Amino acid sequence: MQERLIAIMLPWGAADGTMTGNVTAVVELPYPWTFDRVKACTSNDSAATLAASGGVTITATAVGASGDPGEIKADTTSAPVAVDADESITFTLDYDGGGGTAGANPSVLVFGWVGEGTP
Repeated sequence: MQERLIAIMLPWGAADGTMTGNVTAVVELPYPWTFDRVKACTSNDSAATLAASGGVTITATAVGASGDPGEIKADTTSAPVAVDADESITFTLDYDGGGGTAGANPSVLVFGWVGEGTP
């Protein structure tokens, strides 16, 4: 089987409009996959940050603004990162980056690969 690119849009439905608190989403797939990167932005110029823990570790990193999403990679020198079947990755979006301008209408896409071999 050849590698196939997958994109997962995280469900931030509770975060429509200007955010007033942090939100989390969990990605867990029933098969092994390879994490590649995240593209994230808010509709305004904010201080929002994205972090991840579990199968992939991402230190809180600024997201981009609409039209210029931030590209966020895992905190590792070996990218992409292999993720086991049924292994959870928890993504946390800090709405104001610890005290800055709150983000609005966040969009977060997780990109990865499924299949045999290395992409």
